[in-house]
Amino acid sequence: FVIGTERSFEQDAGFGLIVLSEIAQRALSPAVNDPGTAIAVLGSQTRLLIEALTTPQDAEAGVCDRVTAAAAAPQALVAIAYEAIARCSLAQADVMQQWLRHIAALVDNAPPAVQASALELVQRVLARATRSSADPADVQGWHAAALSLGLGPTRRQHSGGDDLAD
Repeated sequence: FVIGTERSFEQDAGFGLIVLSEIAQRALSPAVNDPGTAIAVLGSQTRLLIEALTTPQDAEAGVCDRVTAAAAAPQALVAIAYEAIARCSLAQADVMQQWLRHIAALVDNAPPAVQASALELVQRVLARATRSSADPADVQGWHAAALSLGLGPTRRQHSGGDDLAD
């Protein structure tokens, strides 16, 4: 672990996701208009989260019994990684389609609590899109894509860690 006066990627997973999210948000700004970078960030965030959430803890890692820190809640990391990008993507239909695909990949590979958090985020983002000035045809397409990817509101968790089903 690393102790310092500034946040760092080594000590704070959320900080790394915030930085990546800010890169995507800037890429989606009218001044930059680089949706490819935003999509690349989504891929990086998804890979990082899946790896972090599915890698077992090292049983032989050192224990520091005099140093404590609150662990980042995995559910919070989902919102940190994806919510701001979705908000900035409402004018970019192709980015929103990729956003939905990356959320689906996360849901398919994450623990149940993270799956639930990601599914709730999808519903919040789709509701925001419906209320926004985004093209109604795009919004309808995002709703359809969410359903086809299994991200609809009726998706339920099975007991025993099985995959989710409609």
